[in-house]
Amino acid sequence: MKLNTIGDGTWNLISSYLNYNFNKLSIATSKLKEVRLVSFKGTYISFAELKSQQSSPVPGDYACVLTTDSSELFIYYANQNYEWVTDGGVYDPRVILSDYIEMIELSNISQIDKDIDDYNRHKT
Repeated sequence: MKLNTIGDGTWNLISSYLNYNFNKLSIATSKLKEVRLVSFKGTYISFAELKSQQSSPVPGDYACVLTTDSSELFIYYANQNYEWVTDGGVYDPRVILSDYIEMIELSNISQIDKDIDDYNRHKT
């Protein structure tokens, strides 16, 4: 799942990025809730390897397939016809939730003031 990188900017821009990321996470979580019996079958370097190693998937099975440079990850799952399918979504295996969820220490409150000042200077 490719999430927006949150950088510097106005609160309006940052909140749009956050809303987009939260929406993507919500959709991904909803998909997982729909699966009753989930069985992870591993990570493979190609779809052909997945099919050869796991030739008889059952609904609820899922596996990860990396691209050759390991920069993207596809999630395959077994459908009701006992076939491996993917929704075509590209997922970034380097995404770590801690990159997007941070605790702000009291000593960093001054940064919030700077963000508010920046927003007030740039709003129209």
